[in-house]
Amino acid sequence: MRLKATRDTGHAVAAVLSDANWVVSLVDSNEIQGQEAAAKIRASFHRADIRDWASLSTAFDQTVHKHGRLDFVFANAGVTDPRMFYDSHSSTPPPEPDFSLLDINLKGTVNTAYLAQHYFRVTRQALQQGVRDYDPSLIFTSSIAALTAIPEVPIYSAAKSGIVAFAHAIAPPFFQKDGIRVSSICPGRVMTPKRLLSGGASQGQIVPMEMVCEAVLALLKQDGGFDRCLKILPDGISDVETPSLNNNKSQELSRSEERDKAHQGQN
Repeated sequence: MRLKATRDTGHAVAAVLSDANWVVSLVDSNEIQGQEAAAKIRASFHRADIRDWASLSTAFDQTVHKHGRLDFVFANAGVTDPRMFYDSHSSTPPPEPDFSLLDINLKGTVNTAYLAQHYFRVTRQALQQGVRDYDPSLIFTSSIAALTAIPEVPIYSAAKSGIVAFAHAIAPPFFQKDGIRVSSICPGRVMTPKRLLSGGASQGQIVPMEMVCEAVLALLKQDGGFDRCLKILPDGISDVETPSLNNNKSQELSRSEERDKAHQGQN
């Protein structure tokens, strides 16, 4: 299942998976582009706004009911700053900042993760498999803006930083409780069709779309690990070090599980 998968990165990843015989379901807010994209790669399409719980939950529910399972969610939806944060205003007080970007990039990501968790559980129960016998994966698209200062897009940077922090926070419990592998990618500026036509960046400054697909596929493999954050720049793909506090959280979860097992044994 691909969120915001009818254009650019989402469509590229969906196409690669479709070519590898995955059953792909696309989700986007644009009906026309969604249907066109789905037809090109033999995928199904569901119209949904990731900010809207009703439409997004319906898309998840219809996907799982149609195909019988959910194995991978690529949460790729995102937009850049709609207007300059630093603009001057003659009115006092100034107009309220535009929070639509945070709603799409961050709230939408949280909605997606919450629904993915639920429907991964539904799938495992339907398959009657143990936590380690079923290998669901949730991958978020963040940005290099989460890792380095980009003054031109402060709200976008805040949202994308939030995605990385959110992924690190949920990765240990998702894996420990349900075997769900959570990771994120932080690409630099990616060579999209729009950027190619506009000449928006020189060849040495942009990330080829193939590199993004390579990173996603690496995380998707069963030995791809979990709680990983991959930085994707023109000169290569590399792991971003996971905060040590998160490692302590993983260890604490493991100790908690051992205590629970010991307690159950005593009963």
